[in-house]
Amino acid sequence: MHDEYRTTTIPDSDRLWYSLGTVYKANEQLSLDIGVIYITAHGKASINESIPLKTSLGQVAINFDGAAKGNVWLAGIQLNYTL
Repeated sequence: MHDEYRTTTIPDSDRLWYSLGTVYKANEQLSLDIGVIYITAHGKASINESIPLKTSLGQVAINFDGAAKGNVWLAGIQLNYTL
């Protein structure tokens, strides 16, 4: 994502996703799915954003000039039952 479109709510950057999942089938009707994902961002995402706010004193702006970076873990478990 280009720096001009990056915001504090979506500090996107290049990233790699690593995922692993499996299914355990207890019988013909019951199974369990388990998955985990690790997302790693490459470098810092530069952010320069100004957010206008209306207050009782008039219009003000909150400015942010910095960078965001981070890594994320996601996990999920699902139980399936078929009639």
